[in-house]
Amino acid sequence: EWLNDSLYSLFALAKHFSSTTTSKTDLLLVGKNTLEVTGNEKYLNPLQNTAAGLGQVIQQENPTIRCRFLDVDEQTSVLEIQKEIQQGFEESYYYRAVRDGQRFIREIKPVFLNGELKMPADGVYVITGGTGGIGLELADFLASHAKVKLALLNRSVFPPREQWSRILQENSNKNLCRKIQKLRSIEEKGAEVFFHAVDVSDFETLQSVFETIRKTGVIHGVIHTAGLPGDGLIYRKELSVFGEVLRPKIHGTLNLCRMLQDEKPDFFLMTSALTAIIPSSGQSDYTAANSLLDAVCHQLKRSGVNAISINLTAWKETGMAFEHGADSDGVFKAIAPREAVEAIGKILQSGKTSVILGETDLSHLDITAGLPFYLDQSVPAPKEKSLPVADNNQQIVLSGRESGSYSTYEKIIAEVWGSVLGYTELDINDNYYDLGGDSIHAIKISGLLEKQQFQVSIGDLFNYLTIAGLAAFIESKAVGEKSGETAILPAAKNDWYPVSAAQRRLFILDRLTKDKLSYHIPEIWNIRGKLEVDALIGAFRKLTERHEILRTSFGMVEDLPV
Repeated sequence: EWLNDSLYSLFALAKHFSSTTTSKTDLLLVGKNTLEVTGNEKYLNPLQNTAAGLGQVIQQENPTIRCRFLDVDEQTSVLEIQKEIQQGFEESYYYRAVRDGQRFIREIKPVFLNGELKMPADGVYVITGGTGGIGLELADFLASHAKVKLALLNRSVFPPREQWSRILQENSNKNLCRKIQKLRSIEEKGAEVFFHAVDVSDFETLQSVFETIRKTGVIHGVIHTAGLPGDGLIYRKELSVFGEVLRPKIHGTLNLCRMLQDEKPDFFLMTSALTAIIPSSGQSDYTAANSLLDAVCHQLKRSGVNAISINLTAWKETGMAFEHGADSDGVFKAIAPREAVEAIGKILQSGKTSVILGETDLSHLDITAGLPFYLDQSVPAPKEKSLPVADNNQQIVLSGRESGSYSTYEKIIAEVWGSVLGYTELDINDNYYDLGGDSIHAIKISGLLEKQQFQVSIGDLFNYLTIAGLAAFIESKAVGEKSGETAILPAAKNDWYPVSAAQRRLFILDRLTKDKLSYHIPEIWNIRGKLEVDALIGAFRKLTERHEILRTSFGMVEDLPV
């Protein structure tokens, strides 16, 4: 219910902003006792941190929006919130909190841990996402320390052992073969491995699995690594896709909390992600989901559960980041699996609740707009990057119009497209996608156009996919603003028009499947009385004659859908 009322509502608002907002906007999100700040909070509301996480990405994807999160307590007055609105946006710190009238900001400081993980023999350890890359590395780490029983939970069914030799011999699925080899190595160390196919967001099924696991022994540890990667800007993301990414982390975590209500394992480890600390565009769902983990661990600690949330950097050679080609060094360097699991072992013994695992390389941080958190003085401050100086003499060569004459709008847009997409020659009718443009490029283009006093939203960039179209739209807005009206420009007359990304997808699906009704919306009307069939047919003919869109068809021109 809370997700529908708050997180999904904020998601809908963000979609609206992305498609319509071109003016500078300040957005303050307010939560109540979301995070543990002083330790004196009467209660915590960790679910609210999902909205805080989403807010970080909203401002990443919309250059005209500044977003901040304020966590208040029962004593916080309306005047204190008003002061934050009036003055707080001048600070770059995203998270801020008020407790008993005192203001706090998020701080990141280094911690160096020692110690070795101690584990009982024959202990049972549950790992969600257990047959994933990181899940298997952690399973191997546990098996290296004691003779354990491992319950590996995964959404899909893992092949039974009697098929392993054949799968390895065929060697057709390299990833699956690596997993089988890793599992055999784990079992050779004396561990007993049990597989359970379960969706952790399904409470009843998960409860049944836990009842089965408890029959094998006492659960000494739970590791929650299950998750789905996010992808795509908020503007283009459907709510169903957004929710799908949330389920393993949010619903799965809350279900696991319920499983552990009556038992106190030695630890409950949740693998969060760096996106909850340093968000990036296209990761709204993943950032929101992981933000819950960073908050709920404190609530669990209060109930006596040794809960730890670890924000993981990318792992080399395995894990979600590696599988999606995102394992290069960033603000935190990518880490080798062996180093990672050894560090996790030390964290489990440390008593810490929320830890970022990784070695910093703050040269990757752009501090021109300020840092979203306060850096402890013992952390080497990132140096301000020297920005490349644009060559004002380098002009983009434009083509596409017989007269060779191009408007100021077209020239400026071409300069921006060329600098972002890496072109020195452009046709004003070139399609943005065909030039290699994507969501990340769109954010950069929007920011650069804003510096030229061109107010366009991310949605506008995806609605006008050519230089000519975007220039005409911006010019019409300028004319409309002067006259107080907004002009709607007709498309230039052509024999054919490039399809949009959504149209291209539907066209391909239509060609690939025999079912031509997938995107139809059927309706059945019960009409009382006599139906004038000829009049109905005539009405449809008139509509078709009047509206060109009803006579539109799709085909191929030069091997491209149009």
